[in-house]
Amino acid sequence: MTNAGDLLSAASILLGIITFLYGLWHAELDAAESIQPPRHLEDAGPHRRTVAIARRKALTVSLAAALFVLVFAPEVIGALDEMFDDYNAVEVSLLVVWAGLIWLAAHSGATAWRLHSHHRRLTP
Repeated sequence: MTNAGDLLSAASILLGIITFLYGLWHAELDAAESIQPPRHLEDAGPHRRTVAIARRKALTVSLAAALFVLVFAPEVIGALDEMFDDYNAVEVSLLVVWAGLIWLAAHSGATAWRLHSHHRRLTP
């Protein structure tokens, strides 16, 4: 892999940006998950809107991270063969950043799923 440094820079910046967004929205996502259904579900309109907005934010992060996982996958998978032949710190770092993107996609996707389930519980 000849451009591993450029790929590492791009992947790191993208991971940093979407991790920043996820961190920025995390308190709102947690608050939406902790909303208790009202006694009468007909009164849950504002809560449903709050949960729907939070779900959309979690899904945005998840889809962005998944997209970047797919974009960098051919290069990272191609680098795996080279990593076992000759150690290269830049390529290993790219693999670690790629794993971070995978983790972020999975975690934010799970959060979006929980929020979706919560939204359904708030729907009459």
